[in-house]
Amino acid sequence: YDYLILWNLRQLASYYMISLNYQGAESVLEETLEISKNQNSVMEVADTENYLAYLYFAQQEYDRAEELFTDVIRLAGDEPDEDFKTIIEYSHYYLALLYKDTYKYDLSIKEAEIALDVHDSLSENGERAQDMFVCNVYEALGNSYDYLGRIDEAEGMLVKGLEIVRKFAESNPEAHELH
Repeated sequence: YDYLILWNLRQLASYYMISLNYQGAESVLEETLEISKNQNSVMEVADTENYLAYLYFAQQEYDRAEELFTDVIRLAGDEPDEDFKTIIEYSHYYLALLYKDTYKYDLSIKEAEIALDVHDSLSENGERAQDMFVCNVYEALGNSYDYLGRIDEAEGMLVKGLEIVRKFAESNPEAHELH
């Protein structure tokens, strides 16, 4: 099996997730994980574990999701390459959401900040891309600060997120028609 087959299996699993066929998604992802392990491809294992962790997150199986997201970060090591950074960026982001959903707001803030740091390291010239991913991270930060009673910090994060949405809307006027 090569990269494209593994990628297509993950895409099939994504389709099943969107269709709320979680059992089908889990079955495909378990097969994909087994193939990745047999190929000794750490990056493919990490990418597949990320998908599987998201599946568990979507089903509110937080312990299983946390274990896999944490394993993805461990697999990346101390100095991940650019491709691995993209994978762990999402692991940190979803851990931030997971911790917010499980009332662990300090951990949520920590993971969201790490996700932003990784995102920054992937952006050209150190400038953060103004995309919806970053907007969502700021929303998670704002919500966690709010729950901790840190209102000024919450407002600051939510305003940053709103600025990104406004810039995105200005540069993509057709985007609102898609929703």
